[in-house]
Amino acid sequence: MKQIKKYKYLITIILILLIIILGIIIKINLTKDKELTIDNEIFSYDTEEEDKEKISEYKVDIKGAIVNPGVYIGNDNTRVIDVIDMAGGLLENSDITVINLSKKVFDEMVIIIYTKEEVEKMLNGEEINYDNIITDKEILFPDIKNDAVIEEETSTSNNESIKEETKTEEISIVNINTASISELDSLPGIGTSKAQNIIDYRNINGKFGSIEEILNVNGIGTAIYEQIKAYITV
Repeated sequence: MKQIKKYKYLITIILILLIIILGIIIKINLTKDKELTIDNEIFSYDTEEEDKEKISEYKVDIKGAIVNPGVYIGNDNTRVIDVIDMAGGLLENSDITVINLSKKVFDEMVIIIYTKEEVEKMLNGEEINYDNIITDKEILFPDIKNDAVIEEETSTSNNESIKEETKTEEISIVNINTASISELDSLPGIGTSKAQNIIDYRNINGKFGSIEEILNVNGIGTAIYEQIKAYITV
């Protein structure tokens, strides 16, 4: 009987020790989990802060056929379409066929949204009046570079400029009262369409009385006149 009591006492002590050991193990594991959670939170916070520091802010100027032209702030992930949305969207007469809407913005970027009429005139090589677009110094448009234009269009524009320069070097004095369409086409800034307009004008109104009268021809404005006045006569 005494021996049985002795074993019961020993078993009780062992059970108590096991419970204590188990409690210590659980406490240690809980402490480790808590420390790991805290470390993860700190790491996550630091990562978010680093990501915020890496994202740059850009000021982008958008103008033209847009609801609210002005300067807007974008970042590394902002596209041209996003800036259009920031500016309230497009006007009804806007034309974005030559605009790269997916292009990422950059600091001091200029985005110009053209109207349908402006795009048509540009494609026909006609002069565009941009009196409504003014900087703090003077009216500069269309000399302002449109950073949102599709690159292929820009390349085409550059090729046209080179073509016009070459044409200027080769032309001789042209009598606008007698010149053929090919002779008029040789003038800088005058393509086949404008050359035909000149011929149509003189067929309807008679011979030009002076070279300045060519300003009355459809599609010929002051800028083109300044380019050709040294090469025309009556």
